Amino acid sequence: MKFIFFATVVFLFFSCSEGKNVTSKYDKYIIDSLLLSTDSARLRNTSKIFIDNDTMYFSVFNENRNQLEIFNLNNFEKQFSKDISFTDIIDYDIHNFDTLYLLRANNIITLSDTSFEAKHNFIINSKSKYYNDDYHLFAAFSSPFVVKNDIAYLIHLTKLPVTSKKEFQNNQNYKNEVHILLKDSVNIIEYAGNFPQDYQNKLLNDLIPFRTFKDDVEIFSFCYSDSVKLSDNQVFALKSNYFKINSEFNFEARTDLNEIMRFHVENPAYNLLLYDKYRNQYYRVCKHSINYENDDGTLNFPDDAPWSLLVADTNFNIKNEILFPPSYSRHDIFITPVGVLIKKYNSYKYENKKIEFDIFRF
Repeated sequence: MKFIFFATVVFLFFSCSEGKNVTSKYDKYIIDSLLLSTDSARLRNTSKIFIDNDTMYFSVFNENRNQLEIFNLNNFEKQFSKDISFTDIIDYDIHNFDTLYLLRANNIITLSDTSFEAKHNFIINSKSKYYNDDYHLFAAFSSPFVVKNDIAYLIHLTKLPVTSKKEFQNNQNYKNEVHILLKDSVNIIEYAGNFPQDYQNKLLNDLIPFRTFKDDVEIFSFCYSDSVKLSDNQVFALKSNYFKINSEFNFEARTDLNEIMRFHVENPAYNLLLYDKYRNQYYRVCKHSINYENDDGTLNFPDDAPWSLLVADTNFNIKNEILFPPSYSRHDIFITPVGVLIKKYNSYKYENKKIEFDIFRF
């Protein structure tokens, strides 16, 4: 099965600037490493951590084999694999072996389990106050599909092409997350994730916030803002030493792939925001900027840039900013009781079908 991913191209990086955060290098925090035996080269948007009968598991939707693979986090041995019968999955949320929600194309959410037999289909046809009927429901690694207390947390964006700066800015000012009640009557009950004040009247090529949960409170992070925003509208600064916007997005060059890539490479951006419930702290990724063109004429890509991880307490006071080289994937970071798993970038070992992680404790 080929999964459908609605990817948002918001890979950006940064230029160095003076700041006040205490900084340190990544290697002092490594406590162990591990290998994951899978030939799925993609983890972001396909990997989840869940608990069943007091055991913690790591799940991967393997696109190569059209399977769900589940690994025991005690030893990282594969415990379960199952062929997938659906062909239109965008994202999933697994609660345990008996409860699995599938976000599918055409605005369908299916309640299933690890047998992949549909128990119930929720058809979402609510009108959006922003887009009327013309919207897609989807998820991204920045804001994955989550179901909590019968409420689905999703992204929705217009199906219609954006042809003017005004439309682009309007979309940037909308609340693009929707909360959908999964009951007999399936309705949008709330909108969230509106962008901060420093986005107003700017073209920053960002339509999807990064989102995490602390208990039932949502916290949003935005690619081009030093602020994070809670669902109760509290706003906190969580600023990297390495964040300074170099240019706005040139809307007229929106179809020029070379200029789009230049913007992504030469500007910094905040990336993942994660809450670590085991150590009661937050992590925020900041991608640094680098030159798009090298002296020898070769071009850089967003993943060629270094990045840093902000570590903050529950009041968003920054404890440290940890510097990482581009050999680690800023997209593939997972919280476990033992520590924080970070995938080594391009570490896929084709000869033995393993993906390598280092385990950190910050």
